[in-house]
Amino acid sequence: MIYSIAADLFINTYLEKNSHLESLGYRTFTVIEYLLFAAFLLGIINSRTKYTYFGVFTILFLIASLIDFYISRKSAFDSLPLGLSAILILSYCVYFLFEQIKNVSSQAIYLNPSFWIVAGLILYFSGTFFIFILSQKYLNDPKFSNAFSYINFTFTTLRNILFSIAFLLKPQKENPTISRN
Repeated sequence: MIYSIAADLFINTYLEKNSHLESLGYRTFTVIEYLLFAAFLLGIINSRTKYTYFGVFTILFLIASLIDFYISRKSAFDSLPLGLSAILILSYCVYFLFEQIKNVSSQAIYLNPSFWIVAGLILYFSGTFFIFILSQKYLNDPKFSNAFSYINFTFTTLRNILFSIAFLLKPQKENPTISRN
């Protein structure tokens, strides 16, 4: 959230003044956003093979982002990296929830701060996925641009509300008698 606020207040303001750098700023934001969310999810997923999968998918994501940067118009919206990032983050979130369902625990899942962050990520990325995909082609259309801004703002606000709930919860200590496989 700190990086997102800094990007909105400072980085994007600077890049908008230097319009030839604006798309580079958005593309950089997409990569850093993915890396931060993936790192968080890597920390809360308990799979033994998570490092292999996260590593392979992250490398593929970075390669796809670089290829898209070099073959796309510099002023084009980064729909491919955003879509790929959304699919990967959603997949990681679903896997986290799958693990939580398999985990036999007396603690309710909604008392876990990680659940609220994952819920925020799922809501945000599923709510903005299609509008991000369509943005590369239609962002110059004023009606679409207005709808894009409204939808993105709405889902960003909802995501941040769920993140805030996570920050307000006290971290729960795991029950040592219950093993997490």
